Amino acid sequence: MNPTQQNLIAVGIFSVVHHVSDTLVRKLPRTDDAFTLPGNLQAIRNEATIYALLGENPRIVRCLSIGKTLDHVDLEFYPHGTLMNYIQTYKESISDASRIRWARQIIEAVALVHDKGIVHADLALRQFFLDSDLNVRLGDFGASGYPGQEALGMEGASHCLPRNPDELNTFVSDLFALGSTLYELGLGETPYRGLDDDLIENLYAKGDFPLVDGVFYGSIIMGCWRCEFPSAKHVLLGFEKLF
Repeated sequence: MNPTQQNLIAVGIFSVVHHVSDTLVRKLPRTDDAFTLPGNLQAIRNEATIYALLGENPRIVRCLSIGKTLDHVDLEFYPHGTLMNYIQTYKESISDASRIRWARQIIEAVALVHDKGIVHADLALRQFFLDSDLNVRLGDFGASGYPGQEALGMEGASHCLPRNPDELNTFVSDLFALGSTLYELGLGETPYRGLDDDLIENLYAKGDFPLVDGVFYGSIIMGCWRCEFPSAKHVLLGFEKLF
């Protein structure tokens, strides 16, 4: 089946996603604006290159094929959708054990991409998918950077390390966003939900972060926000000491 308007299931900043078969989605650059088209094409090339760098791994969305000119990627379709949507749908019935397992897998995924020199640049719970065994897989690398290619994107305010907007994304900014992602998992909502972006940025810049009372791994979240971990591997080590 070819991509059509009827099987279009998602439209992002850089790309569109078509559900072209029971097991496969195809990600293509957006072509509706000539001005943004070069950046959209670069985002798909980024994604294709990064999936090739990462290879197959149980913590990463499975890439089934890449266009010969890096003009699209074919990815495994995950009927359970994103972890964000799953949490919102089944919030009341999700066990603590499941949240702890997913938190570990999220950290493992970030440690894996960092080990390959990749900066995700837009970490959030919506970027993690649940496979058929309800295990976490990280995807959506269109805005990401890798050796020789700067990241194209920047996190939303609730996940963004306070910094000059002209500064490049780094492993450090990814770890800050990891803290906000783990907050989403534990609390079922983004940090400071309902506040405008400028206010969130000002609070973060002053070191004022949301409370994490009641979250088993709250100290890990705070450590990410306060830039206390030198790497994602250290985040994982800290998490393993708790559980």
